[in-house]
Amino acid sequence: MEKKNREEELLNTAAKLFRMKGYDATSISDIAAALGIRKSSLYHYISTKSDLLYRISKDTLEELLQGALEIKKQDLPSQEKLLKLVENHIRLLTRGLDRYATMLRELDSLEEEKRMELVSLRDGYERVLRETLQEGIKEGAFREIDSKIIGFAILGIMNWLIRWYKPGGAYSPSDLAKVYGDFILKALEKKK
Repeated sequence: MEKKNREEELLNTAAKLFRMKGYDATSISDIAAALGIRKSSLYHYISTKSDLLYRISKDTLEELLQGALEIKKQDLPSQEKLLKLVENHIRLLTRGLDRYATMLRELDSLEEEKRMELVSLRDGYERVLRETLQEGIKEGAFREIDSKIIGFAILGIMNWLIRWYKPGGAYSPSDLAKVYGDFILKALEKKK
């Protein structure tokens, strides 16, 4: 297996175990056993277990931020941008459920320097969402709201999917994006 594929398999396996057992309760031996390789072979790819958590979290946050920045650049009304942000978030989260759950639950397990780097990425993502909400207020599409608190609320309802979403279940990611998007827009709607 080529190195890139093996690294992806390693990250996916670690994320799955971190999600199931928790970061602290998962050992390097557990990860090696799940991959069917010797523990010493893992050190070809990583130096520490913390490296895995960092990579999983960084890749996840960069993916979210990159998607949000692409949406932000589009010449669209704020409601459409917000719907696209919701759709992108739900699509990425449901596609990488183990990785997103790991990042959301275990970020505080990282050393201060690495955690602060990732918090900066997370803050950048949240900033795009807040700016979209503020644009909507300026355009008259959204009622007057506290964009920071409402941004947290929107992220909260989407991120809660890590607790109950089942791939192949009754709701597809596009179904969820539609329902969540409609709900969020209705809640933000300026009263006539």
